[in-house]
Order: sequence, then C-alpha cells, then structure tokens
Amino acid sequence: MSNQEAFIKELISRPGAKIALDADQVLAQTFGRIAEVLNIKYHTSYTLNDMKEYPKPGVPLLPGWDEPFDTTYDRLWNEDWKSIPKLADPTLFEKACEKMHIDIVTSRGEEAAGPLKEWMKFNYPNVKAKMVIVPKYSDKGLLPYNLYIDDAPRLSESIANNSGKAVLLVDAPYNKSIQSASNILRVNNVDDAFRKLLQL
Repeated sequence: MSNQEAFIKELISRPGAKIALDADQVLAQTFGRIAEVLNIKYHTSYTLNDMKEYPKPGVPLLPGWDEPFDTTYDRLWNEDWKSIPKLADPTLFEKACEKMHIDIVTSRGEEAAGPLKEWMKFNYPNVKAKMVIVPKYSDKGLLPYNLYIDDAPRLSESIANNSGKAVLLVDAPYNKSIQSASNILRVNNVDDAFRKLLQL
C-alpha cells in the first residue's frame, strides 16, 4: 500500500467520513458526447484526447468551434441527456455506496439538477447515493467531504495543501499538469477509484 493509499484509508475510516463523487467525466461521459455533437455541427473530428484545457464558461471548447462550452453543455443535458454514456460499472458503484458514504456532488447549479437526476435513475437505477447540487462554478473543496473522486484540476489545486482532505483524480487530458502528492492520487477512471477504495 502506498503512502497515499494509507492516507486515504485513514481519511475514509474516520467517524462520519464522506466521499464526494463528481458527475461529468467521472460518472457521465459528457465532454466526449459534446465533442461528437459539435464535430457534426462544425465538420471536425476531435476526441476527448484533444481537450487539453478544462472547459471554461463562455469559451468554445476547441478551435474551430464557435459555440461556448456551457451553451452546448446545458442543451445536451436539458434536451438529450439519454445520449450521454455512463462511465461507471453499476455493480461496482453499488458496492462502493454500500460500504462507504458517497454523495454525488456537482457544481452544475439547481437549474440543471433535474436532467442529472433522471440520467442517474436511467443509468444507475439501484445506486443509493444522495445528490448534492452546489452553485455553478463554486469550489467543492470547501464542502465538508474527506475524499473527492473528481477530474477537475482546480479542485486538486484547491485542496493540495489541505491535510484533512484527499482527491482520487480521474485521469484526463486537461489535468495532466496536476502532480501526484500526499493527498492526490491519480486513477485511470471511476471504476479504478471504486476498486481502490473497496480494497483498502
């Protein structure tokens, strides 16, 4: 067991320990689906691997796309959420939720909560996890969670020096600059994160 894993084991063993699980690009393949949609519109052939920068509101995700990321993002969730693929194995997800206190925490804002709840019921019908919706673009690192399973580089940066929190950072092209640290452990995907936690 690595020092990082030992630290995470200690964190999630604390009384009342809670885990915050992100939705986009952790449970739901949102960015990849956006690429498919915009490739058709703009006659491009981008994939998730081309996304070297984390999406910013009001800015196109990739060169040659004129539509701001958040415009496509909101439309996709509101009008075509069934087309967004799931990234977690439902059985593994259920086992993790049975063993640990896991909340699905997303900073998408209340206006987008409905489609996400429907998507969760559609893709993970047997998962028992509370959904926590925080204001758009807020810092989830300030919330009372011990461990985060997330892909956003800004979250890792936010809690890098917080000795009471840790991140299982889901690998993505746009978070490669984030270095592993005593409280940041890179994982291949959400299933990898669940397996590590279930083995601790």
